[in-house]
Amino acid sequence: MTTVHLLLVLLLAASCVCGRKVNIENLSWKQPDLPNLSPVSEVIEGRAQFQGHVPRRLRTDCDLACQIRRDEQPLSLDEIRKLMSYETLDVEKELRVRTVVNVTDIPTEILRAKHEGEFPEDKIRRRRAVFGYDTRFNLNIQRFSHMFPFSTAVRLSTGCGGVLISPQHVLTSAHCIHDGKKYFKGVKKLRVGRYMKKKSRKNRRKGKKRGKKRHARSKRSAQYVLKFKWTRVKKTHIPEPWILTSGQADANLRVEYDYAVLQLKRPLGKDFMKLGISPEKRNLPGNGRIHFTAFDSNKDPNMKYRYCMVEDQSADMIYNYCDTERGSSGAGIYIRLYDRNSTAWDRRVIGIFSGHQWVESPGGDAPKEYNTAVRITQLKYGQICFWKTGDYNQCRNG
Repeated sequence: MTTVHLLLVLLLAASCVCGRKVNIENLSWKQPDLPNLSPVSEVIEGRAQFQGHVPRRLRTDCDLACQIRRDEQPLSLDEIRKLMSYETLDVEKELRVRTVVNVTDIPTEILRAKHEGEFPEDKIRRRRAVFGYDTRFNLNIQRFSHMFPFSTAVRLSTGCGGVLISPQHVLTSAHCIHDGKKYFKGVKKLRVGRYMKKKSRKNRRKGKKRGKKRHARSKRSAQYVLKFKWTRVKKTHIPEPWILTSGQADANLRVEYDYAVLQLKRPLGKDFMKLGISPEKRNLPGNGRIHFTAFDSNKDPNMKYRYCMVEDQSADMIYNYCDTERGSSGAGIYIRLYDRNSTAWDRRVIGIFSGHQWVESPGGDAPKEYNTAVRITQLKYGQICFWKTGDYNQCRNG
């Protein structure tokens, strides 16, 4: 696709609510109604173990029907406390710390989620990452890599993607750093990178030779080049439900908790994307359209933007046919809704793309494949926000 085509698509996507009567209430960001979360203890779990590499696809025994059955089970207070507990890895010291979280003042809607919609069997497409016509757009790095929201997309040295949710924090998939039992070998020297503008050396040399007045002029006419800048990861955070207990098989991974936050040693630019709570499918703009940008392949330096329709949702998962490759895992899925505080339309991250999910059938039928993403729910919003800010009160105030 050409740049002109891409701009037209983005313009149409941005103006999809124009020209028809809409309910602005359903297309607005909601103020997060969060429980009171407070860390009560930190347990040192010892040194981390590292093995293996990021898998091509996740293996699990829970498909959409299984997720819906889980949605119908009410959550107890003890279960919510376990869901909110998490493990932190100090990458430099290779030390694991488990944080136990207490939960109080739980909103009623969190205790029981309701699924809407169906996912007909005849719509399930198998064994493909690109469905029919490839809807991905190659982004011109020189033009788009420093433009929001594309400027928030990053690449992990383990081969996954991610999105900046602050200048120093990256949201990505848990399976990009941890297999449910151990951390991957690449996490020992985990880095995150993105394209950034740098003043060309040629201009710097000219500036040194000239006087102060001429040097001031050279700043205005300075030429910049794009460089891929890497920075090391200081800490990682993953939710406790992602970690398998002793004796559990790999297929028992709780894919609805496939998310992680990476704390960087130093800021990686200024652009980042806010968090948003994932709305129901009927309240998604563009008749259920989602968007995300990622570096799909380690061999390809270009970013790819895509959009697609949501086929169905459970309380925790998004099922879609977005065209992807392996490096898309961990990318931030975003939509654009109205922010009443700023009286403007605002893009926010509402999910984390997990990629291929290989579902083993308990009845012995052929395995199925889906493209899946993890929804940011109220509880996950509070947890991710705390990992980023260290202050639950700040998160409760939006």
